Amino acid sequence: TDTYRLYDDDEEEEDDDSSPAQQEQEVVSADDDVQSLKWRGPRTYVFAGATIPDRGKGSVAGMLRQRYPDAKWARGPRLHNILSERVNQRWINVADNDAAETALKDVLTSDGAFEAGRRTMVFAKTVKAAERVADCVRAAAVEANAHDAEIFVYTKNTHVSERFEMIQAFGERGGIFVCTDSASRGIDVKGGVQHVVQADFAQDAVSYLHRVGRTARAGASGSATSIVRPAEKVLADTLRAAVESGVAIEDSFSRNRQFAKKRKKYGDDHHMNLVRERVNESKPTASSST
Repeated sequence: TDTYRLYDDDEEEEDDDSSPAQQEQEVVSADDDVQSLKWRGPRTYVFAGATIPDRGKGSVAGMLRQRYPDAKWARGPRLHNILSERVNQRWINVADNDAAETALKDVLTSDGAFEAGRRTMVFAKTVKAAERVADCVRAAAVEANAHDAEIFVYTKNTHVSERFEMIQAFGERGGIFVCTDSASRGIDVKGGVQHVVQADFAQDAVSYLHRVGRTARAGASGSATSIVRPAEKVLADTLRAAVESGVAIEDSFSRNRQFAKKRKKYGDDHHMNLVRERVNESKPTASSST
């Protein structure tokens, strides 16, 4: 059996910003003797992916179907969806960066993020932004008299060995885990994450799925708070509508460049209309309900 891991387009765009598990996998693969792995008998191909965009021939699923038309597909009912019944989501619209920092401080304080053993992940869009967010978190800790609060900063600039130690410490002792999308997939936090905060809203739907998916894992419940600036509002509103309607988030707006392109061509309401169409499609018809 040949097993391949499917990478989204989004993953390929991040240079050296993979998770520890992915980096370890890459190192092992580099040391393998490829010739010794060859199998001369019949082969079975197994493709596995956490997110498999399936909208059109150019999507991952579309290309697989073209190449392997007889392939058998198995997917859970919650693919590209958020378990809304287990994730308590909150959306906060702000006017600018100053208001976003104020909102972040308020969210952390009201949620008890600085309490011992509490595990909170705070996402930023870039390495530079992560440092800015970390400074904001430190200021919030001081204002809350939580001088002993542990604050981790996890980005692609963090050495691989430090990443493992950081994740382990975060799981064992709790704290505030400030990170980029390098921590949005491929890691498992011991004890689970109670709260995910998007200090910078995700740049695309897939990143949003992975970020929020850090909480409410393995049957647990959790919270997710998204701080939304004006430039992020159209994407955020569309994703919110999809989540609250129980509609799967497909790759028609999974990549930021595609979302922006279609928004420019068809207007701000284009993707929201797609969500409404899918909601209507999911409703039982008179004939199917009898």
